[in-house]
Amino acid sequence: MKLRLQLVMVNDAGQEQVQDVAQFEREGIAMETLGLTLAEGKLILKKVQEEIVQEQVNNALLRLRCCPDCGKMRNGRGHHDVTVRTVFGNVKLQSPRLSHCPCQPHAEKTFSPLQTMLPEHVSPELLYLEVKWSSLLPYGVSCELLHERAAGGREA
Repeated sequence: MKLRLQLVMVNDAGQEQVQDVAQFEREGIAMETLGLTLAEGKLILKKVQEEIVQEQVNNALLRLRCCPDCGKMRNGRGHHDVTVRTVFGNVKLQSPRLSHCPCQPHAEKTFSPLQTMLPEHVSPELLYLEVKWSSLLPYGVSCELLHERAAGGREA
């Protein structure tokens, strides 16, 4: 049996975008192949998280590409990479640097809209879990668990 998981995203105009998330093959039935493995589940969550975050960021950046005062398209000045840490893994994003529109005076020539929207690079949920774990577990154990989670996030 072949299984294919897809994420269907529908924009405000009703257009659908389909992204493949994972593909699995199962033959026969045994406890080892019943359902998903932990690694497969982590991989699915990580990929779904990456796709959703990327789509949210793209939509938000698209709206900010035009000057709110005159509507003129802002020029891009390159980008830098930003890693956002979430409970379901790290998500790498490209943070564009845009020029301010000359229609209004600004203190800086350029700005990063993603930095303005997401000044923190760690989700509140992950921060909460890290604080909770550190208060409940001995320091060495919590470091070990967090390291394991981070390593698992990179491998998945």
